[in-house]
Amino acid sequence: MLSRLTRRPPTTRVSVLLVALILAAGSWSGAQPSAELAARAQRGQAALEAGRFAEAAQIYGELVQAVPGEPGLRMNLGMALAMDGRPKEAVAPLEAALAGRPDLFPAAFFLGAVHMELGQPAQAVKPLETFLAAQPGNPEALNMLGEAFLALERWEPAARQYRALSQEAPKEPRAWFGLGRSYEGMSQAAFEELQRVGPESAFILLIVADGMVTQERDKSAFVLYREALEKRPETAEAHEALAGIYERDGRPEWAATERARAQALPPPDCELNGLECDFRAGRHTAVVEAARSL
Repeated sequence: MLSRLTRRPPTTRVSVLLVALILAAGSWSGAQPSAELAARAQRGQAALEAGRFAEAAQIYGELVQAVPGEPGLRMNLGMALAMDGRPKEAVAPLEAALAGRPDLFPAAFFLGAVHMELGQPAQAVKPLETFLAAQPGNPEALNMLGEAFLALERWEPAARQYRALSQEAPKEPRAWFGLGRSYEGMSQAAFEELQRVGPESAFILLIVADGMVTQERDKSAFVLYREALEKRPETAEAHEALAGIYERDGRPEWAATERARAQALPPPDCELNGLECDFRAGRHTAVVEAARSL
């Protein structure tokens, strides 16, 4: 699922962003070039804007040799190489551009992109974070950084990027897919930690039983819910789950008894058990954020 930089026409999002960034950043940071060099740079930019990436790469390669100390030219060379499907060749000029001018944020974006193309998500994180510090709401960068964190199994940072993307572009499928993947990974990590710190706890039994219910294995789940109640009698969720099993088994009276038992339990003390209260109220994002410090 890593992003792919291919020979795409300039109508794609990355190409449109490319043109906008080049026009904003410019190629020269020092003294103005000669008329001949400026004309060649204009031809290179025109080739980039038209999607003639190989031609642009050749022009900017020649310009970098003529003016080796100009970071803007190295940036444009790296971007042209990236868009021409040559990510390995793009890394060096992009890194050199950022070394010369750390504020060349388009170079940071494309450096992150080529590292993702090369299957190097760990190396993509820093340049993408640098770019997002300058343009925090950029959808392409948010998605790409989220992909990098997913590849590294850093679930919480991935979720933060995709939540931001869902706010910037609520109809973007990648935002919700990424959030789902992130939460799935966080859930698995949390379950493994629970197994480590409380292997005999009622919570393990509840989670396993819930999984059995989704697999329509009510009889096996029933045993685990009962066992969970023996360990933690104040667990309303277990009574509610048993009520559901009884209803599916055609025993409404027994289901009503279990629901009455759940309702008879005192509510949790939210000052002492804020996470439980937030979870029961459906404030799941608040639970995730609060649990990070734990």
